[in-house]
Amino acid sequence: MRDPKKQKASIELRKLWGDMEDAMALPPGQPRSLTCDAVETRIKELTPLAGATHWATVPIRLLELGVYQRIHAELGVAAHIDMDTMLACRSIFRGPGGRL
Repeated sequence: MRDPKKQKASIELRKLWGDMEDAMALPPGQPRSLTCDAVETRIKELTPLAGATHWATVPIRLLELGVYQRIHAELGVAAHIDMDTMLACRSIFRGPGGRL
């Protein structure tokens, strides 16, 4: 049976990656960097407990900007991304040359 604390941490991490995308999209004048810092701190607290969140459940923008990769590298946690699949997903969501 899976450790309940690890399972709860995994669920929370998936939510936090979405929160990070939302924080990065805050309009000027909003506390963007403070919010991002707070979410990043929480991600860094939970990742050692739960392990890396699978890249396919993370908002694609955070993969493109390297946020996901940077946070895991800073923690020393392996977080492999299948770039071919990620690029294929991006083209599906955006269409040829399109934007999200």
